[in-house]
Amino acid sequence: MIKYNISKIEKLKEFIYYSNIHDAIVKYSKYDLKNNCFTIKVANYSFNIQYTLKFYNIEYLLFTNTASNNSNNINTLVVSKSNDNNEVLNELSLKFSQNNFYFIFEMFFDKEIHIICESIGIITSQPRLTVESQ
Repeated sequence: MIKYNISKIEKLKEFIYYSNIHDAIVKYSKYDLKNNCFTIKVANYSFNIQYTLKFYNIEYLLFTNTASNNSNNINTLVVSKSNDNNEVLNELSLKFSQNNFYFIFEMFFDKEIHIICESIGIITSQPRLTVESQ
């Protein structure tokens, strides 16, 4: 597992840019209340690759437009610092720790996942994905 904290944000942005997380499908998500962490597993069948993303020390977690079950395909994954001048966070009028990540998973049909967390761990695997395993 590769771990990133806010001091490694540029390396994380580079990893995301060159990864195949965009156009992947969210296969699984789970919040662990006891350990305050959130796990998402995504699979990109075009590139036969799977990612497990584990977000640690969650400060904020929001799912939008959950009524729409049309798609779990990720269009984009954006990461920034939680203290950056961010339109969404400013709209919510919430204050967060300055040394945290702010992630937005954007999907079709206005589905989004917003996460503010202290660090992230990423596992990359190639499990011979097939359409049947969807």
